[in-house]
Amino acid sequence: MIFDMDGTLVTSQLDFVAMRKAVGCPAEQDILTYIDDIADDQHRHQAIAQIESMELEDAHQSEIIDGVAEALACLQQQDIRTAVVTRNCRAATDIKLQKAGLRFEQVLTRECAPAKPDPTALLQIAKSWSLTPQQTIYVGDYLHDINAAINAGMRSVLMTLQGPPDWAHDATWQFASYAEFLAFFNDRNCSE
Repeated sequence: MIFDMDGTLVTSQLDFVAMRKAVGCPAEQDILTYIDDIADDQHRHQAIAQIESMELEDAHQSEIIDGVAEALACLQQQDIRTAVVTRNCRAATDIKLQKAGLRFEQVLTRECAPAKPDPTALLQIAKSWSLTPQQTIYVGDYLHDINAAINAGMRSVLMTLQGPPDWAHDATWQFASYAEFLAFFNDRNCSE
């Protein structure tokens, strides 16, 4: 089982409107794609530094989401491997996971593979575990997460901790809490 990080495992207060404004990204465009497409190296590096600074500030304010520790402990007891794929930078990711006391077999950030919804990182983890995409589940809270799972041919869990979005039906399963998540997967022994 592979997890997203922000909004799935830990809280995040990232202000994406402010992030876009800081780097000049249009509201309708993905910020990481926009930055990747900046032709001028100096401008691109400045934009990356601005985004990373905001992510690091957010990392120090993050907290573990209720039920996450219990859910991960249950998965570990069932010998279910876990990993993280996030669009965050490595430094912010490390701070958030350490602050929350969370450890994973693998953690892939945007420095490791193209950012979600590109499926590359998800597929890399499944391959490293000698599993097919169909044997792997991706857990997230945002459209990029669900689309990454779809693009990888994986089943998906949408954590709707803030209420279900209009596109929630695209996920294989959706849960409003980790208590619901655990109850479902314990009933199925995570084998479906």
